[in-house]
Amino acid sequence: MSMESASVSRWAVPLLGVAGGVAMADPNVASTALVEASRGLAMPTSWIPVAASVENYSTAATVVTTGLLADRLGRRRVFMAALALVAASELLTAAAPVSLVYLLGRAITGIAMGAIFGAAFAYVRAVAKQGQLGSALGVFGAAATVTMMVISLMGGGLASLGWRLAFCLITVLALLVLALVPRLLPPIPTVGSGPADIGGQILLGIAVVLPLYALSRAGTPGPAVWAALAVGVIAFIGFVMIERLGSHPFFPLGLFRDRNYLAAILMGLGWNMAQAILVLQLANLWQYIEGWSTMTVALATLPAYVFGMAASVYAGRRVSAGVSPRTVAVIGFALMTVGFAVLAWYRDGGSLWPFPVALVLVGMGTQAVSVPYGALIVQVAPRQYYGPVTSSRTTIGQMGYAVGLAGATVLIDRMTTDGIIARLQVAGVSPTRIAEAQSVISLYVEAGTEETTQLARLALQNAAQSYAQAFATTMGVVAAVMLVMGVGVALLLRGRSSASSAS
Repeated sequence: MSMESASVSRWAVPLLGVAGGVAMADPNVASTALVEASRGLAMPTSWIPVAASVENYSTAATVVTTGLLADRLGRRRVFMAALALVAASELLTAAAPVSLVYLLGRAITGIAMGAIFGAAFAYVRAVAKQGQLGSALGVFGAAATVTMMVISLMGGGLASLGWRLAFCLITVLALLVLALVPRLLPPIPTVGSGPADIGGQILLGIAVVLPLYALSRAGTPGPAVWAALAVGVIAFIGFVMIERLGSHPFFPLGLFRDRNYLAAILMGLGWNMAQAILVLQLANLWQYIEGWSTMTVALATLPAYVFGMAASVYAGRRVSAGVSPRTVAVIGFALMTVGFAVLAWYRDGGSLWPFPVALVLVGMGTQAVSVPYGALIVQVAPRQYYGPVTSSRTTIGQMGYAVGLAGATVLIDRMTTDGIIARLQVAGVSPTRIAEAQSVISLYVEAGTEETTQLARLALQNAAQSYAQAFATTMGVVAAVMLVMGVGVALLLRGRSSASSAS
């Protein structure tokens, strides 16, 4: 599907990376603005978790379908339509007079953002020079990362002035990208015809969204969580049956027997898990234990992005130069393994040296893995299923992110709670007063309120020590998981040759 020609602009891949970065940054901007938005709209407390996750759910439910639409209707046409839709939906969100309109705007944005990232990623192969797919994916990843970083910081600053301004920023950027698309991106011939397998698409959407919901509630499992997980599994079984027995499947199930695609899934799960765990758990630790401000936290994460951008470009050039995806991916997983192992050395009140070291190592490792991951997804995608398969990259990423976030959060919370109780028991605190101490800790976490009683000081001191120990232990577990995933990728790709020829 390469369209190498003198007419393809050298700015095509950077533009696609910028578009991808806008899609990646939007959830960060929305998360920053959510507190003030919920207060300004008098949003019911029970609606806030929905507002925080509705964009991710709508993206997960529709991203493979929008990939199919890009094949059938034309990738540039769908790309431009999605950019226009994002501009409109963000304005709708910014102008929302009530909570329901806000939720509607976020849901529409999720559909459009999934289409934008999927189309941008799939476009790279069409505009990459012959034999330079890896290099192009490295530039794509670097441009997306720097764009996400800059927009997230700008959005945070605007949100402090007014939450509605943050969403207007995304509208302006989407329109700017939209204006450049006809100038820099060539049209791509349409692919595929016939029935669209609506039933299979609906079942796949359910099979993705409900497990994501269950994972987001993993810390407080109940009947609703288990029911969502069960229905999701049933929907996936139904999807597989339709795709196997139907005359016009929209996704090639045979890929799940392809070692290259399985290796790509492992890569996608691994680096998205690592990103979720590194950024979010460090942010929690820095705010709750070290007492850093949100701006300090944002600035402290910069090494991961800066070194990650450099690693993305370098890894892309190595793949295009003939280094195998297996080698690059294994190096990336090794960096992530060592980075998380370094964080396992953290102790409350101790040296802060593990933070910058881990940020550099994990930041480089995740971006190094993202290049062969993207290259394998593009290469294994059959021409007639190109859109759905390349869009599955987003679905895999969301699953990995959700697993990493939920898994690390549950581990840290459980070990922290157990550690607090054990430490208070050793200190001779009675069961009744332990419950009182836990309420003090909850109040501190929710509102930052610190009481000055002896019990409160003891509770918070034990909480800090228990949290730090739980964090370090969890990072050790994550390091082991990254090691196992890296070995799995190495075994799946054993004997695989270079990816440089695929473009």
